[in-house]
Amino acid sequence: SLSKRREALEEIINNRCVIPNLVDYFDPNLDCQPSESNMPLDDELETYTEYDKNGKIIFKLNSSQKEAFKKLYMYGPLGLLQGPPGTGKTAFIGTFIHYSINKGAKSVLLVSQSHEAVNNAAEKARELFNRFKEDLQRLWPKVATGVFGAEMDVEFCNWGPVTIWLDSEQF
Repeated sequence: SLSKRREALEEIINNRCVIPNLVDYFDPNLDCQPSESNMPLDDELETYTEYDKNGKIIFKLNSSQKEAFKKLYMYGPLGLLQGPPGTGKTAFIGTFIHYSINKGAKSVLLVSQSHEAVNNAAEKARELFNRFKEDLQRLWPKVATGVFGAEMDVEFCNWGPVTIWLDSEQF
């Protein structure tokens, strides 16, 4: 709703948001330095390669996606991803969210110009959590699961291209 958007914007402008001094990152007159994290390893990123029932690759991060993934993860807390339709942004975002949470991110804010883009990326992340859960359950049958999004207060804001925010002790 408009009032929630207004309140959220006021929180950001008045430096009462999760990322301290968030607006400073958008001021060209200020020198805000990114937080640095360890670079993801290629072997870690290869675990996100997906295959169909016949062993054919359905999704794999290509070299430019791997480079973008590493930079986006290494230099937080803000990142921007853009590209034409059909270039794998949804799979990339789902992979990035899954990886970030597995590395300790407490929360992720994903913003897009459309609800559908956010929903698709969230669904992709959910698929990855389910896939990895099934892999774990083959090794340890008593792996427990919960409900994705349970007790989450989610608000969508559709302003501009995709923005990913990470809240982690690494940043």
